[in-house]
Amino acid sequence: MNVADHFGLFGLPERFEIDLVELEKRYLALSRELHPDRHATGSASERLASVQKTTDLNQAYKVLRDDFRRAEHLLRRRGIETTEADSQDQRATVESRLLVEVLELREGLAEAREASDRARVEALAADVRGRVERAWDAIRRGWREVDAGNHAPLRPILGELTALRYYRRFLDEVDAMEAG
Repeated sequence: MNVADHFGLFGLPERFEIDLVELEKRYLALSRELHPDRHATGSASERLASVQKTTDLNQAYKVLRDDFRRAEHLLRRRGIETTEADSQDQRATVESRLLVEVLELREGLAEAREASDRARVEALAADVRGRVERAWDAIRRGWREVDAGNHAPLRPILGELTALRYYRRFLDEVDAMEAG
């Protein structure tokens, strides 16, 4: 799996904790340097290369400024598949404990919605928000260990990111209920 080096593009160390202010400064400087308007008088291939470099820069910036995407990118850079689409057999391994947990949460949400129990919906959402925070704490701790040379936390980080995907979907459903 060949994964682009978004960190190298910005001259940043390849680690989870990054200086977002510094990332933005480097992004703006590179954007000015690579912008297609600066290469308008160049050959067709130079103009095309400028557009491609700008596209790559924008994609890299989008990934690195987002904690979730940055964590996934770091795992992919280490050869770890992070989604079903990345998996060679099209199946991401999800712990059965997580699936049961999410199923129970969704059943509770469906029951609360049917009963128009807004307090129960908010209690479930608060519970999931707490799970999200605990998952992020575990991810940050894990990356600190990885950055210190211990690669054992890589699989647990992947597990926490997978849980976050499910928790985000749950909270999106709660938000949709509240909006509708």
